[in-house]
Amino acid sequence: MSITRIASRYAKSLLDLAVEQNKVERVLEDMAGKHLVEYVIKLHYYA
Repeated sequence: MSITRIASRYAKSLLDLAVEQNKVERVLEDMAGKHLVEYVIKLHYYA
């Protein structure tokens, strides 16, 4: 499995948890790879 796929799965899981706990903004602030998180949001939530 590629590192990109692993990172994408991790980011999606983290974002799902952040949505459940209503802490999306905090997670986005804390994420070093913010571009990956934005990509996952677009891919999974606005598709």
